[in-house]
Amino acid sequence: VFFGFFRAFRCCLLLPMIS
Repeated sequence: VFFGFFRAFRCCLLLPMIS
């Protein structure tokens, strides 16, 4: 569960960078 949360958090941080 924690790993999934970390993965979603990292995705949220990378999304704005690519945009």
